[in-house]
Amino acid sequence: MNIGQRFTLRTWLVGVTLTGLGIGLLVFAGKPAPAAVAVKSKAVLAVETVVPTRQDWPVTIKVNGAVAAWQEAKIGAEIGSLRIKQIQVDVGSRVKRGQDLAVLADETVVAELHKQQASVDKSRANLAKAQADAVRAREIQDSGALSSQKIDEYLIAEQTARADLALAQAELENQRIRLSQTHIVASDDGVISARSAGLGDVVTAGTELFRLVRQGRVE
Repeated sequence: MNIGQRFTLRTWLVGVTLTGLGIGLLVFAGKPAPAAVAVKSKAVLAVETVVPTRQDWPVTIKVNGAVAAWQEAKIGAEIGSLRIKQIQVDVGSRVKRGQDLAVLADETVVAELHKQQASVDKSRANLAKAQADAVRAREIQDSGALSSQKIDEYLIAEQTARADLALAQAELENQRIRLSQTHIVASDDGVISARSAGLGDVVTAGTELFRLVRQGRVE
């Protein structure tokens, strides 16, 4: 190969190299920097502030075992020989202390109450008369118009009339209590667990009519 040919080949190689470098620079200039690509592709997160609150997380535990009432109250009649005319609860009913569970027929008790009220009125009138006689006896006991025995009779009659009135009033209160006992009431808050009372049954004192799970608590 002569000098002219070597020069031409060198010139061609240099041109090809420069051309390749130019193309590489153009490609490199057209591509974004790796850091820029990373910035553009990074996801933007939305941030929201909240106020912390306290919450209860229910926990349910499955267990096997017998369930029994915490305390069970027996409710019965305190008065006898009366018919059940109303039943206001059944097994499973939730009740409050003092709530009516059943009502007994009270016609005879009301009649006895009125009779005893009349007896109190009569005893009060007898006491008023005895007191008047005793006052007069005291006024003339020094005059000799009445014997000591007669005066003592008037004074004793006053005391007896006062005692009769107290007895009649006590019996009247007893009839009022009997009337209140015609209402069978719950002895506590809770759930009715048993009922033996039937409409129309004639109850006896002390007969169990209902059972009550106190406070509705089981264990």
